[in-house]
Amino acid sequence: MESAGRQSLPCASAFPRHEHIVPKKACVIYVCLHYSIIVSGGDSAAHFRPGVRALDFELLKSIVLNAVPWIGTSGLRVDILEERHVRLSVPVREKHLNHVGIVWAGTHFMLMEVAGAALFGATYDFRRFVPVNKGMTIRYHRPAVTDLICDLSISAEDAAAKLKPVEGRGRGDWIIDVPVMDAEGNTVSSASCNFYIIPTPDSFLKKE
Repeated sequence: MESAGRQSLPCASAFPRHEHIVPKKACVIYVCLHYSIIVSGGDSAAHFRPGVRALDFELLKSIVLNAVPWIGTSGLRVDILEERHVRLSVPVREKHLNHVGIVWAGTHFMLMEVAGAALFGATYDFRRFVPVNKGMTIRYHRPAVTDLICDLSISAEDAAAKLKPVEGRGRGDWIIDVPVMDAEGNTVSSASCNFYIIPTPDSFLKKE
């Protein structure tokens, strides 16, 4: 697993509608987040596996905020974390404005990736599968100067449909659209996030 410190993040841009293709090597999702959930015995989405206890959302919130040291110091907030619905935000004033006074592009990337991982964790069972970020196509629609907000949800039907081919093959793509808004509700960036879903490694399960 690549460390967060070696990830190459998209460059900041003041130009609207700038498109950036994030290299696949740079898109390693925070597997330590998923590892912590497995070790702690968390489980989620009981409607997918009847009789399985629900995920401890307070535990998941703590993991989202603390699994990666830089995220823990970024000011990232978990505003909503419930079954199949997450809302994360980043206060930008102190740490996230670039050399021209707009939100750094890497902050958009971080918020999108963590929100996608959080949604997966709030939807599926980490004892079966974990996601890695296979690739992201990010569009920066307009410069952002206020706090960033990412609100993601998925219906039970859509969640089941997205997981079905993964269950059939034992692995596969899980693609979601991730919008990011500013404090006024304007969409400032968006991405198509392709998470590749793989079976949870046995070594993780043996450490429970």
